Amino acid sequence: MSLLNPGHRLFGRARELQQLRSLQGNDILIQATGLGGGFGLTSLARAFAAEKIGKFPDGFIEVNLGGDPRHPRPVPVVDIQRKILGLLAPELNRPEDPKSVRQHYRATLSNKHALLLLDDAVSTTQVHQLLP
Repeated sequence: MSLLNPGHRLFGRARELQQLRSLQGNDILIQATGLGGGFGLTSLARAFAAEKIGKFPDGFIEVNLGGDPRHPRPVPVVDIQRKILGLLAPELNRPEDPKSVRQHYRATLSNKHALLLLDDAVSTTQVHQLLP
């Protein structure tokens, strides 16, 4: 998993980073879709995550959802849920059928304080299916 060094300077995004800092609560969804790459949004999200990581004792997980418009390779949601389950609860026997995976995923995330950075989403539906 990659986080920016907390001392790393983020150029050209000071205003946006300050806006993110003003958000309250632990459940923050930042979404920008349809822009393509090269805007620095992943770097902005990583910089914000680096500042917040201390509030999430169960870890930080960054997942590329495969929605890069130049080379789209969407990752099925159930595969992402399995991957996150494996990282947050490796001791669990993970079921094969998608419905059970989804149930285990939601139950596991409801008991964890982990920071998820879901990058290169294909759609809002893909993101919402990964929220606890």
